[in-house]
Amino acid sequence: MEFGNAFQPILRGGGICHSRRDHETSPPTPTPPPNPIGSVEIIEKLPMSDDAMQRGLDTIGSALAPDNQPLQYRIIGAGALWTMGMGFRETADFDILVAAGTAAAAKKKLLQNSKFGETMLKSIFIKIGGKNYNIDIIPHPRAHLQNFPLEEYAQYATSASIASLECMIESKIGAYRDSSRAVKLTKHKKDADDLEFLFGKAVERGLKFGFCSMPGLDHDFVDDFRKFRREAAKSLDSLTTLVDEDGDVDMLDA
Repeated sequence: MEFGNAFQPILRGGGICHSRRDHETSPPTPTPPPNPIGSVEIIEKLPMSDDAMQRGLDTIGSALAPDNQPLQYRIIGAGALWTMGMGFRETADFDILVAAGTAAAAKKKLLQNSKFGETMLKSIFIKIGGKNYNIDIIPHPRAHLQNFPLEEYAQYATSASIASLECMIESKIGAYRDSSRAVKLTKHKKDADDLEFLFGKAVERGLKFGFCSMPGLDHDFVDDFRKFRREAAKSLDSLTTLVDEDGDVDMLDA
């Protein structure tokens, strides 16, 4: 019989006797693999500040600046409205309009810049001040536009290329009349708010639109919008009414 630190019997279930030395330990517990959730980028959902909007637009403008492979784009949505002076438009996204068939090229060009990243779901985001904001790259047909706009909105707020008023109005009229959005009251109201602002801005710039000269701008739309947003009636009258040199009033293309 041995004593001390030699061997000690250990009785396990079933009465089978095993032996081990006192200094021996159980095998280490395997380390679990890293949690993939920890690598998922968190996309900001709260509305961005004016500073974040400014920095984001400038970064997009820099990343998509013309080079030896120019890519046409326009900022639409809340970014364009902010640039035009609609300061209270809340958003956590940047909308980039591109011509049909060029979305993949725009995405590739953005990802060449370290300020942009891609989520596990292949969506694009921009990094601003420690936060990540979503970017939507939108082919022009999906923005309710018949053609990609050649004109830009003249402004000095950002280096990014901003869609023209005409483009924004056409896009927003399409969104307002989109039945899939109209049933969602929050989106429908936001579209109406945007249009009321854009109509007022167009009046400030002295623009005139004839009925049917812009896709979606017809009598049915004007009559419906007057009922939904009476505050815009004066702007609509100014945009669709022509006063000639003799002071006679005619409805454009009525």
